[in-house]
Amino acid sequence: MQFTPRSEKELSEENLFPAGTYPFEIVAAEDKVSKKGNEMIELKLRVFHGERTQFVNDYLLESIGYKLRHAAVTLGLEAKYDSGQIAARDFAGKEGWAKIKITSDKTGTYPDKNEVGDYVTEPKSGATASIPTKPQPHTETESDDIPF
Repeated sequence: MQFTPRSEKELSEENLFPAGTYPFEIVAAEDKVSKKGNEMIELKLRVFHGERTQFVNDYLLESIGYKLRHAAVTLGLEAKYDSGQIAARDFAGKEGWAKIKITSDKTGTYPDKNEVGDYVTEPKSGATASIPTKPQPHTETESDDIPF
């Protein structure tokens, strides 16, 4: 078998989405307490990029106020935000747009990963995908070339 050798960094980067604005749906939301003892909401987003999807976790905390507010406004929860009371259940099943970035571990211990940089109400030009109404499951095709 002939192939092109790739480094660990190259292998981990091939699964990342390029930095940009992508549609997403929230598949899980949970009220939690941070390591520092602060209330937070942990979100699990399914992010869409063409035929590909990727799961990205995000954490909404009062200390990152812009992201908490932008998430609430983007997802139609502005009244809940303005009341000063919002819960994970309010986010469950919502769809919207997020700015996805690539974050590198400065210690080199962990591979690069996609993270939510912010939430946006409307994508800027260049974001051409739309939020799928029903995500399509991956189906194997003859081109997958797996002999079993």
